[in-house]
Amino acid sequence: MKKTLVFGVGNMFSSYLYYILENYNVSGFLDNDKDKQGQSILGKEVYSPEDIDKLDYDEILLVSIFHDEMHSQLIDLGVPNSKINKSISDNLDIMRINHKLGGLTNKTVLDVGCGDVGNERFVKQIASYFKPSMIIGIDPSVQHEEKGDNYLICNGRGEDLAFDDNSFDAVYSTAAFEHIEGIEETLSEIKRVLKPFGKFYCSFGHVWTSVNGYHDDGTEADLLSLPPWGHLYMSEFEMKEYMLMSGLTDGRVRERLDFIRENLNHHSRTRLTNWIVNSGMLVREYGELPKYSRKEYADGTPANNFHTEMTKEILDIIGKTEYSEDDLYVSLIGFLLEKIAL
Repeated sequence: MKKTLVFGVGNMFSSYLYYILENYNVSGFLDNDKDKQGQSILGKEVYSPEDIDKLDYDEILLVSIFHDEMHSQLIDLGVPNSKINKSISDNLDIMRINHKLGGLTNKTVLDVGCGDVGNERFVKQIASYFKPSMIIGIDPSVQHEEKGDNYLICNGRGEDLAFDDNSFDAVYSTAAFEHIEGIEETLSEIKRVLKPFGKFYCSFGHVWTSVNGYHDDGTEADLLSLPPWGHLYMSEFEMKEYMLMSGLTDGRVRERLDFIRENLNHHSRTRLTNWIVNSGMLVREYGELPKYSRKEYADGTPANNFHTEMTKEILDIIGKTEYSEDDLYVSLIGFLLEKIAL
């Protein structure tokens, strides 16, 4: 088995420690933090990357969100690209799902809202990487199902799961709950098909009541095609006029309005949280990521550079709608539930 140096012993390393120990022959650790260098983890020393020439290794496993910078650093230190292993950093999403659900190997798994065949996010990756006994991905957009040795992608809706009670060891959903209209029904169905003590992990956004709740495509034109929180108080006609004035083409405006009308559930953060808390499952984890500007996430932003697009005028206008100020600043939601009822 290859001798592996693990580069990065921070938060991500702590999250994936057991996975790393089970799958790699760890011969030592690297970290740029001088306070960690010289320390011992599980009897193996933490070295500076500058000491790389003195160490015996076959590969270096990158375990950090700063993997691109670490990769460049190793190349500059003369490490061959062939010896740099980015298998964890390149698969952070499925690694997170596997970690949250306590490991997926030899388990029956359900992905709610996986996307259509060819655009499905994680079903095939998880089937190949973690070897569950079977993983099924469902999505209402699937027109032709696809089946492999241990996976199936088929048409289905979270509100009405076509599976028997107590069918799955684990269920997850990513980037889908902002599109599902019947969240309460979907949570009830997930509880039904989970085996006792099975877990459900979910992450999604943008929440409808966030500053980006209208879901831009990432381009500057789409991002600024509506005013901050404008989708919460403007009529469809007003949104159309604003989008045209912002420079979007007629065709793109029609696409955007159709998507806002038909593909987003328009649920507030408060309503979503209430459904999650009252799902009948135990809330193991719950977290929110705030956003105060269409362009910036608040997380990690230095206080002296912090920027919000909220104004008193916007608050006054939204105050006349069904939404409260508590709804407005949460963009992403993640949570982990466990079925405890027999």
